[in-house]
Amino acid sequence: MNPSAPASSSLSPPPVPPAAPEDAPPAEEAPRRRVGISDAAPLLAPAKLRSYDLMRLQEGQSVLEVGCGPGIDTLALAARVGETGFVMGIDSAKASIERAECRALAAGLGARVRHRIVNALALPFRDASFDACRSERTFQLLAQPARALTEMVRVTRPGGRIVLLDLDWGSASIDTPFPDVERLFKRLLAEHLLPNPFSGRTLYRLLREQGVQEIETESVAIAVTALPALRHLAHLDRIESLALERALLSETRLAAWRAALVEADAAGTLFAQLILVLAAGNIPPHNNNI
Repeated sequence: MNPSAPASSSLSPPPVPPAAPEDAPPAEEAPRRRVGISDAAPLLAPAKLRSYDLMRLQEGQSVLEVGCGPGIDTLALAARVGETGFVMGIDSAKASIERAECRALAAGLGARVRHRIVNALALPFRDASFDACRSERTFQLLAQPARALTEMVRVTRPGGRIVLLDLDWGSASIDTPFPDVERLFKRLLAEHLLPNPFSGRTLYRLLREQGVQEIETESVAIAVTALPALRHLAHLDRIESLALERALLSETRLAAWRAALVEADAAGTLFAQLILVLAAGNIPPHNNNI
């Protein structure tokens, strides 16, 4: 029996959708994902790889990815656990799960990499099902991150690994002649767009509160020097629209802000910095949470 089998047989794997070309995401995701995602991916790659290393995976192990998105990380993790391993990815977005399943099928990994629509706050898996659990940039989207971590700890075996990677938007900065606009946008992001915008700084505490042992933490600074990547990573389209809707910024002021970014990008002087926090640790040999 697969160690990651759900506690209830009623939660069967979703039907596998037909394959779709990689450059044709579902219509509802297209506007959000096309802007700068290819530019942003290389910036995140070093932190991703470091998080994989901290999982300390071995051949034949089972892994859970919480907030798997379109399956980029589940396929990468499958390579680390080999042909006898198993990777389960969960996400709340149907479109992401469909894309992830397509990726797994296209890679010939459909039997050992699966994806399901699941609520991270109520994982449908048995206690101690997985050797390691990982989550990247998902806790910032959760109003109850502690509850999600409780579930991750529960389904990880004693002695297994938990790895978290998330942003801290309070430390984000953009070199701009309009610092007042930057401050406004950071406030809007924190108050209206992300339920948990300072997630990165909380990861160590959350792990400690769950009794996770031998915790390692690292901060990874991401230097963003291309406008498409900045607009994607910093959610600028959404923030700008929100500022206009709430009459917090005039169209003239917004146009000047945008023009300054375009000018800096063209001149090769654009610079912004985002901070990712990486935290990892071991589930105690005798886990009291299961």
